[in-house]
Amino acid sequence: MEEPDIEFLRRLVDQRNRVQNILFGLCELVRRCKNELAKNERHNAIFQLLVGTTFSLWRAIVLAGKPFEPEPALEASRKLLNKVVSDNTIAFSDEKDARRWMSGFYVSNIQYRLGHLHQNFAEELDVPELNAMNVKWAPNSTGSMDDAAFFAEAIPCVEQLSKRICGLIESES
Repeated sequence: MEEPDIEFLRRLVDQRNRVQNILFGLCELVRRCKNELAKNERHNAIFQLLVGTTFSLWRAIVLAGKPFEPEPALEASRKLLNKVVSDNTIAFSDEKDARRWMSGFYVSNIQYRLGHLHQNFAEELDVPELNAMNVKWAPNSTGSMDDAAFFAEAIPCVEQLSKRICGLIESES
């Protein structure tokens, strides 16, 4: 097994900690304000999109670290498909084996969820980082991506969105 780059590991630990803090904040919020979330469909939708975005960030950060290359991604998707079809299950070790495809999957999920938040809730959320993400990292963008640059902008965006939804919900109670 190839030893991971030390700079990747440094970013991984920092970014994973930040994302874990977002996840914890969302966990606290739903425990504290479950009734308020259940009563407000818009805030519930924002919350659900944020949970999915944050989970995808948590997973993508671990699986990133190498540049996207079409041929290895194709081979990874082949192995992943064989595993799913033959075993009807996927473990984290399988995701790591298909890391370049899986990382792209989770990053795309983040892009789509942030795009959905921007398209449907931007005015209510009023988070400048969300607008910037939608311009620079739009869901339909193609080509190679610098994962480190993406995460460096996505994490602060999700942190701000998480704070904002907390503020919106708490102002209702």
